[in-house]
Amino acid sequence: MQQLFIDTNMDKNIFHVFMMELLEIGRLMNKNISIENLLLTNYDESLSVDLWRTYILQYLVKNIYVTQQSKNNNSIVQILPREFITYRPEMLKIHFQWFNCWSNSNYTEKKDIILFIDKLKILMNIECTLNHVKFINRKNNRQVFDLNTYEPIENELKKYGIQCAYFEDMHPRDQIDFVKDAQILIAPHGAALTNMIFTHKECIICEINLRKFWFCNPICENHKSEKFAIDEDCGQGPPFSKYDYNNMCKLLGKEYYELQTDKYTDQTHLNTMNRNFMLDSKQLVKYIETLKN
Repeated sequence: MQQLFIDTNMDKNIFHVFMMELLEIGRLMNKNISIENLLLTNYDESLSVDLWRTYILQYLVKNIYVTQQSKNNNSIVQILPREFITYRPEMLKIHFQWFNCWSNSNYTEKKDIILFIDKLKILMNIECTLNHVKFINRKNNRQVFDLNTYEPIENELKKYGIQCAYFEDMHPRDQIDFVKDAQILIAPHGAALTNMIFTHKECIICEINLRKFWFCNPICENHKSEKFAIDEDCGQGPPFSKYDYNNMCKLLGKEYYELQTDKYTDQTHLNTMNRNFMLDSKQLVKYIETLKN
């Protein structure tokens, strides 16, 4: 009887796909257990996360199935055949306590995760080098603007030979090709940073995060009405909880640096996560030079 693994993950975030699905498949691979058949119960081909997800999964799983109700214009996935009722079903479990990534954890380098990532790179024919400084910006929120020109910061960074991209409309393979030769990878907090798994082990990761003025989320009435200045602590907020990529770097044994915004373009945005960043591009370039040396 053939075995059918069933994946019921409902989370539509690339980072969570990595933590909940890929790491579990990697755990099985490291135990010499292969997955022949995988059913995705929550597949949506209109979402870029599912395009990224299935593109990676095709190198790890022989057959990727979706239900009849799912549209299927993606050649990587197949409609689950009727004979699936004869398969022995098993749920794809989550062994790694990935939710600890939100807090400032004491994670250390995990040899088994690094072993899996190395295997994945071989399967995907990815050769990593340390040749360029790369910057990934975002389009809809947490976009980074230059403090001096108020233009998207890549307009300035490109003048210094820094290669820049937006990942929202890029095919997963193009995303991988963009990061694989990064000596330094810089990006605002967001799912695109998950692609650090396709960088060289010694690639430096710089994350522009939301720690500065993280006093309340969603923003409180005192800050919204500007009764409190944006840099004034209202005492209402939860502790800072966006350590995802810091912790990911710990697990992968990568060098990590945190960059804080100089200011936000919308200081009173209801959702703190949706603010856009402003950084001094000249200071950023100087900082990059210190990392390169």
